[in-house]
Amino acid sequence: MRAHLLLLGVLLSSAACGPRDLPRDEIKGILFPDKGVLGGYDFGDSWSDIKAKHPDYLEVRDDNTKQLRRDVGDNAGSNGYFLGFSLDPSGKVIGLEVSIHGKKQNTVAVRELFDEVVTHYDKTLGKGQCEAPPGGMGSSDKQDLSLNCEWMVTGKPQVRVRYMHLFDIQSGSLSVSVKPPK
Repeated sequence: MRAHLLLLGVLLSSAACGPRDLPRDEIKGILFPDKGVLGGYDFGDSWSDIKAKHPDYLEVRDDNTKQLRRDVGDNAGSNGYFLGFSLDPSGKVIGLEVSIHGKKQNTVAVRELFDEVVTHYDKTLGKGQCEAPPGGMGSSDKQDLSLNCEWMVTGKPQVRVRYMHLFDIQSGSLSVSVKPPK
């Protein structure tokens, strides 16, 4: 009996060692801000100001890549998210991207966020166009459920959304890229 209880304890503790849950409400605040394009930031904002005034829970990456990162696992590239900034030579924002990654239980959260992003941009910019990436849908025994969507409306921000499934039911990523209106 003791051996069964010990085994049960080991199994429960190993299940609890998975990644922490993605902070969905926090991510929704980045994706669907009250002001700005993404994360409360807008085209023309200064990278210097962003670094100086970012929320405390985000970590600044300021090398060749300009990002605000939030890790909920080993790194934001496996469980977490980051807000990336494309800058002009004077350090002003000319493009924004949110990249969200989830493994294990967070895979479902990433897919649900993808559905919410598509619904949001369909409502705010008009019906977008979504399709599987070239060579995407896989073989008959393994399906790649990845999708690329875009909203290219004249006079509105240019939006590209990519959901990556990559044949792995325990891994997903979502990327939302926004460029200035054309």
